[in-house]
Amino acid sequence: MGAAVGVVEDWAGDPGAVVDYQTRFTRPVPVPAEGAAVFEVTATVGAIDPEARTARIDLTVTHEGVRVMGKVQAVVRL
Repeated sequence: MGAAVGVVEDWAGDPGAVVDYQTRFTRPVPVPAEGAAVFEVTATVGAIDPEARTARIDLTVTHEGVRVMGKVQAVVRL
């Protein structure tokens, strides 16, 4: 969960700009005893609120081609 939102933090340029983050895990991600689990994160701007000066970022998180998190959204202060 934290590694996935890191993509948004990097894009925003400030971890403090992420004002809300929600997700639910839909499948486990097995981590081998030696090595690491590899996952892919794709992020898109889902909505912009000009009055609040925020953007909702929608993320897709996959492991070996299978989605492992559902409804992953972050709100970023612009």
